[in-house]
Amino acid sequence: MTPQLRIHQQNINKSLITQSNLLHQLNPDTCDLTAIQEPYLDHNHNLHATHHWYTLYPKEHYVSPARTRSLLLVNKWLATNAWTQIDFELSDITVVALNMQWGTVLIINLYNNVEQQRGLKQAIHKLQSRACMGSRASRLEHTIWLSDFNLHHPLWDKEPNSHLFMRLNLEKSQELIDAVADLDMQMTLLKNTLTLRALATRNYMQLDNIFLSTSLISTSHVAACSQENAPQARFR
Repeated sequence: MTPQLRIHQQNINKSLITQSNLLHQLNPDTCDLTAIQEPYLDHNHNLHATHHWYTLYPKEHYVSPARTRSLLLVNKWLATNAWTQIDFELSDITVVALNMQWGTVLIINLYNNVEQQRGLKQAIHKLQSRACMGSRASRLEHTIWLSDFNLHHPLWDKEPNSHLFMRLNLEKSQELIDAVADLDMQMTLLKNTLTLRALATRNYMQLDNIFLSTSLISTSHVAACSQENAPQARFR
């Protein structure tokens, strides 16, 4: 297995055109996993990825498919005994554990509904529970957390978006900041990595983000990019 892990993250905003463009441009020779938020699903609630990929839906997809807002594509060249899907018990979260040469990596793909933050709260709860297991395996587990967090904070947003730094928004963001600090994770998507352009203000902002375990950052084995509707930023 390759010592490097290459991941693409993108919010589709339920657009058939955007998703078709992504699926046809995905190169299995240069990408190992793809994290999709707000996918377009057909009338049978399927994605229609090409034959190069396994499509992983949340377990809840098979009960309430209309609620699915997160999924993962796993490159078929990865041996099936090298990865395992993990259930985080919510349609907004898809998780897979990969056994790499340098340890087990838990990859979390999350769509966070900012109104209720159920996805964020559930992901934090599950991660903290795994961290408290106390087993040798859990201590050796690294985490990659990719997400459309839908959160605003000066730590990642541009200064011209200061009008978004209202008390309620900052309080919601603080829940994420406290959690990643408690879990010994670091933000690796650089501040001002612009992933969305607001239709009303024309301002760019950073709603997508990537957090990695500190232990994983030191290995320098992960290459990731994050977008909302390539090649242009998403409008809304």
